[in-house]
Amino acid sequence: MSERICRFAGNAYTRRFTEAIEVEHLMAAEIVDSLKASTDAEQRARFISPPTQQADAFQAYLHSNYEMELFWKDPGAEQLSRAEQRLNEALQFDRASRWLW
Repeated sequence: MSERICRFAGNAYTRRFTEAIEVEHLMAAEIVDSLKASTDAEQRARFISPPTQQADAFQAYLHSNYEMELFWKDPGAEQLSRAEQRLNEALQFDRASRWLW
């Protein structure tokens, strides 16, 4: 699998696409650190800890968000059902995902 370089705030990240969640949280840690926010250890951990290690769960979650965007533009039972189906898929991949609850 090819790797891509992503530049953020002067730092370069070279990771596989499947590691996008990890990069997102590395960037979050840098942002929290650069803001010099007065956060305790528990708050910092919550900001920077990944919601899941399962890329498939995260992808299904993102699909459900997309389906909900479509639902709000044109409400319908079918669209809502697809969003619910995607959330259920995410739960099947990772039941411990705190962002799904």
